[in-house]
Amino acid sequence: MLETEDMADPFIVSSVFQRCAGVYGALAKILPSGDPTTSALKQTSFSLTTEFGAGAIIMLNVKNQNTGARNQEQVMQAVKSYIDIYYREMNQSQINTGSIFSEWGQAEFSICNQLRPGLDQLK
Repeated sequence: MLETEDMADPFIVSSVFQRCAGVYGALAKILPSGDPTTSALKQTSFSLTTEFGAGAIIMLNVKNQNTGARNQEQVMQAVKSYIDIYYREMNQSQINTGSIFSEWGQAEFSICNQLRPGLDQLK
């Protein structure tokens, strides 16, 4: 998506942010919370889900196609769907390989990590 779409379009940026919110949400969902290290990573992932979701709403508000409330509703619905998609992928990868990241999942996670600094510009 980053290579084929116009990343100057706030709608496209919002779509990417929604996917990233899903990646981090799935990570927060799949990580165990008993160990202090994974518990901290789980909390960080949850925070990033919230930050990317908020960024997605901001970008849709910039696009000004819908009301702020409608944009929030759409993003929340999309993020929930993406969390489920990425969680299923992580769960299946863990069953198949012992790692939660398939090649595809690792690529998505890596891209989202690269986009994290962009969230600071929205604050």
